[in-house]
Amino acid sequence: AVQVMYFENIVRYCRTIAARPQLISSVLAAFLDTRGMRNSHPTVRARAYYLFLRFVKTLRQNLSPFLDSILQSVQDLLAICRPQETATRKQPASAVPLPVPSG
Repeated sequence: AVQVMYFENIVRYCRTIAARPQLISSVLAAFLDTRGMRNSHPTVRARAYYLFLRFVKTLRQNLSPFLDSILQSVQDLLAICRPQETATRKQPASAVPLPVPSG
């Protein structure tokens, strides 16, 4: 809960951080490491994702020097894995096959 409150305060006072650009790198590090998006607790992770979105939206003009490092840090988090479909997958009893149009 302490980690979530930290990120909520960061987002609440984004304008102060924008006025002190030397703080941005340490805040980004907190969002992108095990304190935030890589936290072992799913609720903390989910809240960190949302608050990071708000942080980025607010400070988008100030984040351009950090863009490469941000993208490298979140690259593995953005990977979309398609689940394997099995051939033995059964249709529900209510599923009715649709007719194939002839033509």
